[in-house]
Parts: sequence; C-alpha cells; structure tokens
Amino acid sequence: MSTDSSPARTILLVDLLLHDRHGRFLVARHVDSMGWHLPGGVVGQEESIADAAVRCSKEFTGLSRQVSDAVLIDQTPANDGQDKPAELIVVVHAGTVLPGETDIAVATPPKGWILQWLHRYELGEFTLACQKQRIERALSAAERGMRAPLHQHGVPAPAHH
Repeated sequence: MSTDSSPARTILLVDLLLHDRHGRFLVARHVDSMGWHLPGGVVGQEESIADAAVRCSKEFTGLSRQVSDAVLIDQTPANDGQDKPAELIVVVHAGTVLPGETDIAVATPPKGWILQWLHRYELGEFTLACQKQRIERALSAAERGMRAPLHQHGVPAPAHH
C-alpha cells in the first residue's frame, strides 16, 4: 500500500478513432514530435468527454462527428523523474467518414499538425510501440462492436454533432 497521500495529477485526454470505407484510420503528428497517433486532445475542466471529442474532431478535421461510445481506455502512469503527470486516454469511436469527407478530413489540420490516413499494416512503420498497441486494440474493439457508452453524472452523454 502506498504511503503517499498527495493526490495524483492526472490529465484526461480523448483520442478519436475515425475510419474511412477503405479500412484506413486517421492519424496525426505534430511537426515537433516523432511518431503518429490518433488525433485528439485534453478534455477541458468544464467539458465532458463527448464534448471534447466533438471539439477535437472539428479542430482536427473540420468534420462534425457523433460521439457516444468509448472503445478503449488507456492509462499512462506519472513519471516522477520527469515531473510528468499521469494520463488517462479515452479512445472514442468517431465513426466512418463518407467518401467526400476523406479529403476534407486531412485538408486543414490545426497549425503545426499533419494528418494522414493509414492502413493497419502501416502502424509499425509510422507509430511508436505504445501508440501502435493502443491503436491496434482500439481497432480490434471497434471491429468487434465492443463499446462503453459515455456517461455524464450517471446518464448517457448526449451524442453531439
């Protein structure tokens, strides 16, 4: 049992699992970082996970998505040596884009970001090991129809557009 009574610093993040009809999924990379990952961001203090997912979808792709389910929850423990807080990453299923939306989704990423569509077999080439595992598990859960409904104060979070 831990004797540390200080509260853990944890950042809540949301990642978007967005597919196209060719079996590809959207990934993002900041120009200053290595490796690709699912697009997403920090869930704001006054924001629900569903609201953050909708906001991130609009910020990254310009597309409005309906988001009501998570497909994976991943935790990264704090790293005291680097004063890095713990992260709780909720991967939400953001659906399948329509054929006309595929190009729109990657056309105008936020400043400093690059977006592209990847096939599953390309994961090892473009992502870090931890991201590869997170994405593969999220894809598997989505393919199997495994979903965890997002709730807010005990009731289903509204599916926003």
